[in-house]
Amino acid sequence: MAIDTVQLLTVEEVGHRLSLSRSVVYRLMRDGEVEDVKIGRARRITAESVSDYVARMTADGTTRTPRGRRPR
Repeated sequence: MAIDTVQLLTVEEVGHRLSLSRSVVYRLMRDGEVEDVKIGRARRITAESVSDYVARMTADGTTRTPRGRRPR
């Protein structure tokens, strides 16, 4: 992946795209569910890893919350 083709997103942007809170996005980063990079003091998440995460969550035909629970 060439550096000029990598799209980096903020935590807020990922949260907005996935309808998740900031704390859940940080948990996804901590758990290695999405790939993040540190630039100075800021954290950015690759758009590709967000797409991969969504694909993994939908591949098995279930919808799970980041904690592994099914929605009510």
